[in-house]
Amino acid sequence: MNAIQKATTFVLGAGVLALPLTIGAAPAPKITTVTGGTDPITGPFQQSETAYNISQLGGGVRVETVAYNDKTGEIPTFLIYGNNDHRTIFPGVSLMGWSFRTRTPANPDPTWTHAKVRPPAGTAGLWGDPSIASNPDLQNVVLMGGLAIPSSKFPTTGSIVDGQGNCDSFGGGCVARSTDGGVGHPAGAESRRRARASRECRVASASADRDSARAGGNAAHQHQ
Repeated sequence: MNAIQKATTFVLGAGVLALPLTIGAAPAPKITTVTGGTDPITGPFQQSETAYNISQLGGGVRVETVAYNDKTGEIPTFLIYGNNDHRTIFPGVSLMGWSFRTRTPANPDPTWTHAKVRPPAGTAGLWGDPSIASNPDLQNVVLMGGLAIPSSKFPTTGSIVDGQGNCDSFGGGCVARSTDGGVGHPAGAESRRRARASRECRVASASADRDSARAGGNAAHQHQ
């Protein structure tokens, strides 16, 4: 779309002073794909229920992070879907995924990198439904939270056969802490599906909303 230029005159007082001002139409926003589509890592899987954070690190450097429910790499090793949306869940499952990118004056539109938090010790699974925020006074500190399944509540049979709304095994949440604005240090495609070194997951005990484990949505997310 071409910019449309038009001349506007502002009159101050009783027509004493006239200032010509040229106003240009705002450029069309650029849409970039975060996950899905033709991306070889996330494209075959579903992501949903997004949360977004931006950290201003100074010097024109901005770190953008999008958290989401993420089935990338979980099926069929840790998660199997059956008829009527029944799920079989195995220890080690994680739907706690995110993508990040660092925007700089020299590179204002970089691609997104996919990453994932794996369950820490004492936690059998991370179920997602994320939230994410940064500290206004410490923009390098980013916290991302999601539902958790403690090992103590995981069945001794070694799996959970779950229907929608049946969340008896949930027992609190996991909060992953980043100290680099949400960038991390992935080393290759495989590590993007695992917890990065700069994130540590702390699990807090709390009662989980029985309906909050429901997942759905589009396979690809877009960010403006």
